[in-house]
Amino acid sequence: MNGALPRCTIFQYLKECSRAYEAMTAINYFGRKITYGDLIHRIVATAESLSSYGIKENEIVTLLLTNTPETIYVVYALNYIGAIPNFGYVTLSASEIVHEMHDNGSHTIILLDLFYKAMKSELADFHSIIVSPKDSLPLMKRVLYNSKAEKIETGPNAISFPNLLALRRNDSLQAAAYRSNAAALIVHSGGTTGTPKSVELTDDNLNAIAWEYQHFGAQYAAGESFMHCIPPFHAFGFSVGVHMPLCLGLEVYASPKFDEKYVSESFYRIKPVHFFAGQSQVRAIISNANGKKADLSNLKSFAAGGSSISNDEEMKVNDFLKVHHSSSRLLMGYGMSELSATVCAERNDAYKLGSVGIPLPKVNIKVIDTKDNHEMNVNEIGELCFESPTIMKGYLNNPEETEMVVKTDIDGKRWVHSGDLGYVDEDGFVFISGRIKRIYVTRNSAGIPIKLFPDYVEKVIMSLPYVNDCAIICIKDQVKNYMPVAYIELKPDADHEAASLSISDFCNAKLPEYCVPVKFIFLEKMMFTAIGKKDYMTLQKSYEDGLKVTLSK
Repeated sequence: MNGALPRCTIFQYLKECSRAYEAMTAINYFGRKITYGDLIHRIVATAESLSSYGIKENEIVTLLLTNTPETIYVVYALNYIGAIPNFGYVTLSASEIVHEMHDNGSHTIILLDLFYKAMKSELADFHSIIVSPKDSLPLMKRVLYNSKAEKIETGPNAISFPNLLALRRNDSLQAAAYRSNAAALIVHSGGTTGTPKSVELTDDNLNAIAWEYQHFGAQYAAGESFMHCIPPFHAFGFSVGVHMPLCLGLEVYASPKFDEKYVSESFYRIKPVHFFAGQSQVRAIISNANGKKADLSNLKSFAAGGSSISNDEEMKVNDFLKVHHSSSRLLMGYGMSELSATVCAERNDAYKLGSVGIPLPKVNIKVIDTKDNHEMNVNEIGELCFESPTIMKGYLNNPEETEMVVKTDIDGKRWVHSGDLGYVDEDGFVFISGRIKRIYVTRNSAGIPIKLFPDYVEKVIMSLPYVNDCAIICIKDQVKNYMPVAYIELKPDADHEAASLSISDFCNAKLPEYCVPVKFIFLEKMMFTAIGKKDYMTLQKSYEDGLKVTLSK
């Protein structure tokens, strides 16, 4: 597609885009409405206060924040200064966060009060700026919050966000100049299959995402409400959850909490025009009692990502939306932190069951053979690779890992090798088949080595009407062959005893014998990471810690 991508900082792009929307609502936080004009003013005021506090250009500042207006002010304010916000991965321990801060040279941390309370002793050698969820609440809600919240005492190197704003003295601060390929934001990879890595994203990366959605043909119109419930430390949470909708003039409802009950109740209370979530949150929405009589005729896009979903479940969500008068289907997408978030997405007029959509503008895809890297044909499965203006600068201080993921071809183009197996059909729709790292070698009954695909086993089990979710891990038996173990969440009304028997029979009938799980473990709730992906690492560790494998085929 022709068209020049923006070449400016993310603050400059937001400011330029927002000129047309100054009087419109940019952020709606529990009924507190912040206009685009006020948003720009607050960002600049925050930048001046941070500069007065001593934050300098090129300095890395660590953030442990959820979705609040202050998070948005801080990210753009640091960009205004030329500093680099580093979203800490909140599932790490306090000692791991501190170790990371030492590694990246971060001297200041901006964090929620509850995180500060838990980490106070570890942060004695750092400067802490403390944000409370109450800071931007409407007056009556703030009074109610204060009446229930425990007061948190600050240390000598700590200051509250309101007191930081009172420091504002540098009112002559000039916005930092745009620098090509300079890091503008550090986020972290999901960490579901290994240690999370620090992903450096540039102004160009983040602006390209906003530009691509603007030119993608999606049904966005300035002034419409946009709700998402993805945490900001994930690339999607900021790039598609904040920067994109603000550059398009939408009214952003960013959920500060991510549990299914809160999100589903908020969805029916807010009734957004556009909604982005993880699969577990989608399931909670369609099963919430508030949905039985809900009118969703205003809902124009209902999008999800984060983990696989069966075709049967996708059709069930589509039926739910249709019955409740929404014009949207369940719109799937695909992306990676290393790609700034999304590179493929569906539209209501560009949709195929089971697909993750078509490429966004400026995105190129190739599928390569996993053995010799030759390019595959249409409908042939291989590793998905992406060439896009949203490819990360690299992993912070980790060129070796960067080179394993981002490879330059003979034409000088950079390609992200996703590690995901998939194919592109004759109409350009992308389908995901599984992870390369989630391919295990086992042996069939004849003793012949054969590949085991856990994602395939999951989809078969999830086709059962009484199964809500399934996660397959693989364990080694006494002769070092891998065998599948199934973690299963049944639907609330399922007969547990009957389901246990019928799932085993179903798997024996539908799966090759080497794919039949050797153990079925039932969970009350499937385990997910904070960004909505099945938490295979925790399930694997839980199994290995609690159950010693003695089974052998």
